[in-house]
Amino acid sequence: MASGDAATWKDQSVTKANQKLQDLAKAGAFGNNASSVTYDQGASTALLYTGKAAMEVMGTWEYANIAKAAPDFLKKGDLGYTAFPALTDGAGSAANIVGNPSNFLSLNKSSKNKSDALTYLKNYVLNGSQVDAYLASGSVPPVKGLDSKLAAVKSSSDKAWLTFVYDLVDKAPSFQLSWDQALPSDQADPLLTNTDKSFLRQISPAEFGVNMSKAGS
Repeated sequence: MASGDAATWKDQSVTKANQKLQDLAKAGAFGNNASSVTYDQGASTALLYTGKAAMEVMGTWEYANIAKAAPDFLKKGDLGYTAFPALTDGAGSAANIVGNPSNFLSLNKSSKNKSDALTYLKNYVLNGSQVDAYLASGSVPPVKGLDSKLAAVKSSSDKAWLTFVYDLVDKAPSFQLSWDQALPSDQADPLLTNTDKSFLRQISPAEFGVNMSKAGS
């Protein structure tokens, strides 16, 4: 995939993953129609904090969304969370995580001003007040050694959440960037399309890999 070998989309592990996904969809884990509720307008978030959905599969940024839209939901302690359940026969470590780092800046390694750029990132972008602002919004900034700042968070619900996320990342053997973010657009767009079709069971698990191999060739 990432190495440029489009044929790996047809690997048995990819097919098996899609089969598991379709099994969940068939069992009703995503409602009657996995594409019936949009996230961008906050519809899926609202279903959770209004009690119309028992749970949702979402990234860590959702906490900040809920804190803004329904702060009382958090204050009452009505939000629970956990990492996505691991398969008992799955390969690799369950401590490995996948996701999309946000609020980050990139530095070109060939920059002639690398030292100044790093100083800027350290002293101005990720200074103490900026880190505090991230934590206050319910987000964990990409900074090591936050234990003392986490311990100083006043809200018990915020502290529990921020510590949970921080520990997940801190203890993870590896972090995999989500494929729709890591892949070039000519593969990322087909990935989203075929993932949607797989959720809706409009294609077979094996067809997902075939379609993606064509997109990447």
